[in-house]
Amino acid sequence: MNNSNEHFFPMEQIEVSPSLHEKLLQAPQQAKRLKRRTTTFIIATFVCVMLNLAFFSAQQEKLAEEQLLETQYANFGSNLSI
Repeated sequence: MNNSNEHFFPMEQIEVSPSLHEKLLQAPQQAKRLKRRTTTFIIATFVCVMLNLAFFSAQQEKLAEEQLLETQYANFGSNLSI
């Protein structure tokens, strides 16, 4: 039976170049940076979408208001009798 401290395969020392060793040591910091960058991008995208929706909604309201005023002015003369 294998003890939890024993490995099924014998442990062998693996030779790693100094540059690869340095990259492996920096991997956790790079992962944190990438996660922070992705989170920032998602938040910025969400803010842009919300601002665009607010602007679009304001423009739609303004257009509807202008159309209503145009309709009222267009129908103004039709109610007058001579």
